[in-house]
Amino acid sequence: MNAAMARYPGLPIPQELRPEAPRKDNLVNEALQAYRALLVEFPILEVRAGYAEWSEFSRIANQRLTTVLNPAELNIFIHQVCRPELNLKYRGPAITSLIHAAYASRKREFEIIIPPDLFVNHLGGKLQGSPHQPYVVRINGDGTYNAFFGAQYIDGIIRGDANGLPAHFLRKSRLEIIGNADFCAGNADDCTIRIHGNAAHLGNNAQRCSFEVYTKKAYENTRGNPLSRTNCKVKLLQNGTNKILEESKC
Repeated sequence: MNAAMARYPGLPIPQELRPEAPRKDNLVNEALQAYRALLVEFPILEVRAGYAEWSEFSRIANQRLTTVLNPAELNIFIHQVCRPELNLKYRGPAITSLIHAAYASRKREFEIIIPPDLFVNHLGGKLQGSPHQPYVVRINGDGTYNAFFGAQYIDGIIRGDANGLPAHFLRKSRLEIIGNADFCAGNADDCTIRIHGNAAHLGNNAQRCSFEVYTKKAYENTRGNPLSRTNCKVKLLQNGTNKILEESKC
């Protein structure tokens, strides 16, 4: 069971992921070889390396990592790139580029499993869906860091803690986090963000957003946070339901 599911009993437990079986045409190895070739071109960076390096790698990866994997193959790739000897900084952008490639081939739904005790930085960053075809991304595990940074038209679930600055600069999206998410949704615009666990510093400088929380502390913190928001509201929901107990502008 996912750690977040154990912390929040009563939530629906997702079915075991058993999508299409891996095919026999070695597409995972093709994607891994392309990823390793990219790592040769980019210097080894620490996890806290700057935005410019991540952004440049993402741009190149979208051009080079174009193999279309089915759901089972994508998760095999994820487990391979999460090995310690492969660069931590670029795991997330590489996985995101493969999600982008699959979306371009008309796949919309993605189920991601992050191995325990490992981090994936910038997973889902800058994904650009459309109003009629959002990316549907479900992430299982506590290992996300800065997930969905700068993305647009996302229908997402993170079943675990969302670390770093999740959903910063997210646009026109819906995200549910079944775990803790401090510093979430800064500068977000026109989003609905639902958080089941702790949610300090939620939506700093956001606009036109609806924040939904399940703890009184998260509700009071968000309602009383002095950092500027524009046309935002926060709702306290009854545990395990969609029932609104309290609602306030924030």
